Amino acid sequence: MRSVLPVREGDGYGRTPSARWVHHAPSSKTLLTVRPLLTRFFSQAIACLSPFGLVVVLSAWIAGVATAQDLRVYTTVRNLTDKRANPPVLAESLTLFHAGRVYDYMENVGEVVIFEPLENKFTILGPDYIGTTVTFAEIQQFLSKSRSEAERVLGETQADASSRRLAAALRAQFSPKFKEHARADSIKLVGDSLTYDITTASAPKDAAWEKYLDYADWAARLNFVLHPKSLYPDSRLEVNNALRKVRRLPVTVDLTGRLDERELHLRAEHRYGWELQSIDRQFIDQWNTRRDARDVKWVAIHEYQNLLVSRKTASAR
Repeated sequence: MRSVLPVREGDGYGRTPSARWVHHAPSSKTLLTVRPLLTRFFSQAIACLSPFGLVVVLSAWIAGVATAQDLRVYTTVRNLTDKRANPPVLAESLTLFHAGRVYDYMENVGEVVIFEPLENKFTILGPDYIGTTVTFAEIQQFLSKSRSEAERVLGETQADASSRRLAAALRAQFSPKFKEHARADSIKLVGDSLTYDITTASAPKDAAWEKYLDYADWAARLNFVLHPKSLYPDSRLEVNNALRKVRRLPVTVDLTGRLDERELHLRAEHRYGWELQSIDRQFIDQWNTRRDARDVKWVAIHEYQNLLVSRKTASAR
């Protein structure tokens, strides 16, 4: 949907960033065109396992903040193509639901994502006191333009094998079709390029399982905007819809596939807590204080995207 090492977290409802916030719609230059998937499928699949990329998260929102329920989700993602006895952890995440907000935190990234559904937006606090906001409408605009570009590419003639492989990969992203097999404690979604095998559990009565899944939807959408190597969100949305139908939560999610001769097998494991711990409340207080600090530099979303790319480039050197 990020940490203890928390993996990415999201925010909550309500408060407006400081007056220094500068708001711009994403520049058309920053809107993602369809990227060749065959060379980056592995990293995309990791993002698809979790709500902002590395975590499966949740949330159907109740109208009043007073009825909002607390929830904590700790998620780890491992690469099971690594055949060692204890495969390495690729991502860890702590996601906290409190007072109508969701806080998604990834310690290794140093980024807090705050989901504020009552204001129809996300607030994102990056490293070095950099912040940005993006509205739900901007996210939908971004996705619409990316889909239009994909449809344009798919409408062109695929004359060679490489073009046909790319077209198949794009269809798997933008028009995913799964055969669904539901059992008492598991769901399997089988597609042409991807297969999800999900073990599930029932939530306690009145638990915030719908909120988890609603947030997972928006996290997948935002992830595509923020991270050029993430999957288009439709596959993740299909998984969430399958879980909604059986009114259950994911415990483990295995994502397998093969594309361009590359084998993929990732596993996300989720641990749920139905009340917040004292350290969780301390984290939330820290993030709220940081969001309202006068020294936060608020930038437009496209500037924040550029900063993310610059950091990744620098760390890869």
